[in-house]
Amino acid sequence: MLTIFAPIMVVATFWWAQSRSLNPEERLLFKKLDAAISHEPPRAADIIDAFDLPDECRQKTCFLEAGKIGNLRYSSIGLRQSKEGTIFEIEGFTNACVRADRVKSYFGTRAPAQSCDDAICWCADARRSWGILAFKLDRPHSRCVSSAVINSLPEQRPRT
Repeated sequence: MLTIFAPIMVVATFWWAQSRSLNPEERLLFKKLDAAISHEPPRAADIIDAFDLPDECRQKTCFLEAGKIGNLRYSSIGLRQSKEGTIFEIEGFTNACVRADRVKSYFGTRAPAQSCDDAICWCADARRSWGILAFKLDRPHSRCVSSAVINSLPEQRPRT
């Protein structure tokens, strides 16, 4: 009995460990997001450095076309800076799945909520003292997130 049970436990343990770990694209994206939000509030310079944005983004708002992080492709990046705060969006993830359950366990996001008045869009966010780190989903129970947002504008900060 033990000779049958032991191999089953080894396989089950290996499967569980593999299914709970981050895939390479998640690991890369999460590392970049961690670097981008390393200060409170996040600084545009940290976002630019973390995501290898061009130097011209340091002085002005910038929008960039498609690119990739490892095998994770994205359709666009936008960085808007103002005296009140910064908004950074990386949108349109394809070619790899950034799993919503990994986002939740890693960043502590809340359950997805509808986030648009004029269209159906869903967002799972993690509230911080400086604003939000949010992840968009195509549907409330999507397996994968489709974009990430850092928003440090005053209206995203907790009320005290």
